[in-house]
Amino acid sequence: MRKFILISIFKAWLFSSVISILLLYLYLDAIKRPEEQYRHMCDMSGLAYGLIIIWLLFLSLFSFSALLSCRKTFQKSASKFLYWFLLPILFCIAFFIAFSEGGFDKENIILSVISSLPWFSLWGFYYYQFNKKFKSDENV
Repeated sequence: MRKFILISIFKAWLFSSVISILLLYLYLDAIKRPEEQYRHMCDMSGLAYGLIIIWLLFLSLFSFSALLSCRKTFQKSASKFLYWFLLPILFCIAFFIAFSEGGFDKENIILSVISSLPWFSLWGFYYYQFNKKFKSDENV
């Protein structure tokens, strides 16, 4: 079980990083104005991509709390869900509030969705796989 969770953390980070970077590239390309044709070629162009990779790395680090679901005392369905999702969701909310500086505009929301949704989608898939595997191991 531990090996499955650790591999899931790594896969969720890797695949969501690739998906988020592609979505960010498409988003930045879609909002580019004609007068800013060379905007992506400036020295700071890699900053947004690097921040997404680091953001997803922090989400993956917070997801290590999922390892608690391997212990017998934490194997109730509600507590498994909390340990898999509570810390990453709280981290996302805190980061979004700090990043947006109290103001919720369209661009901040879109960037938060681009950077978080792929990770949470993959992480939810691995949570589903974990529950399926856990139930099949109980029946044996």
